[in-house]
Parts: sequence; structure tokens; C-alpha cells
Amino acid sequence: MTEFPMGQGRGARHLGFVNVWPRGHGKVAHELIQGRSVRLRPVDGLRPVARAGWGGDPEIERYLAQADGGVEYGSRHVRAFAIETLEGAVIGEVLLQDLRWNLGRAELRVCIGEAPYLGRGLGRDAIGALLEHIEAHWHLREVYLRVHRDNVRAVRCYEALGFTRSARIRAADGVVLLMSVRLPRPGHERLEGDRAVETGQQVLGV
Repeated sequence: MTEFPMGQGRGARHLGFVNVWPRGHGKVAHELIQGRSVRLRPVDGLRPVARAGWGGDPEIERYLAQADGGVEYGSRHVRAFAIETLEGAVIGEVLLQDLRWNLGRAELRVCIGEAPYLGRGLGRDAIGALLEHIEAHWHLREVYLRVHRDNVRAVRCYEALGFTRSARIRAADGVVLLMSVRLPRPGHERLEGDRAVETGQQVLGV
């Protein structure tokens, strides 16, 4: 596992976007995705999920600080979903950004913003449902994410979903792990007739 300063190395910056869209992307982008305990509702337009009441946890505050300045909601390179309970309460957000269809890759970000719902497995359920949807309908071959090494709960969650550690990034506020998962995961196959995009074998930060 490679270590490099924030802002350096192949895993720290990403190239520009290419307009390559998966077959049927319009329909897939607007589907409601159902998990076991949550559902994912697509976020339309330029505004993010309503976040009134979010906070009270260091990881939530860190996510909000990063998302407010770094996510282009409404961009064709971002797919954002509100995380809802089965009763309809919006408790968080999960999104894919830096979507590069030509390489079959995207970056995952997730946050359970309502502190009372933390530690109940809902974030894991949301990510698992999204990954299964991607494996069935989208042409992505790899999903990666960044997580602070001291966020042990999140690291364990990602590892349980198949993510592995690719690199360490030294940041001003601590060490950030770069984790990735290759798709489809063992036992998860795309729909019959769906064609995966052929990509180069570029590895993040290794």
C-alpha cells in the first residue's frame, strides 16, 4: 500500500471527464433503489439533500465541510441519492462523483447525517444497495472512496462490503485511506445482455 502527501500521486487527483454514457442511463439514474432498511431516492437539480438538523458528530461535520465546496450537484458527473428510512425520513446522503464512464470508475461518498441513526448499519445498507444496483445496471468496473484511518467504524463497514485498502494519503487533519472495490463482486452479476465497458488497468495509488 503506497503512501503519499495529499494532492500528489495518481490517487490524489483525477483527470477530466469524457462524455461516455451507459446504455439506459436516463432510466437508471431516476430509479428508486430499495435496500433492506433504507431506500435511495435520486436527488434532482442543483441542491443537495436538505440537511437541517445534521451534525453532532465529528464525521458528519467533516463530510458537510467537504461536500459544501466540492460536490457539483446536478452535474452529469455526479449521481446523488437521499437515504430514507422505510418510513420516509431523510437521514443521509450517498453519491457517486467523478464519474468516468470511459474508465468505468467513480468515487463514492456517504453520510448518515442524523446522529441518532448512526451505528445502526443503515449506511452499510445504503452502500450495499447502491453497489448491487451498479452491478446490475451500470457499466462501472471500480468504485473507490476516501476515509480517515481513525474512523474505525467506517473502515470496517467498507471492508465488509468488499473494499480493500489501496493507499494512504497524508492530509492536514490526519491519514486518509484510499479504498476501492472491483465490480462485479464475486456472486454479483450484471443483467444478461448488459455489456461492460472495457477499461485500462489503471490502479489507484499502488
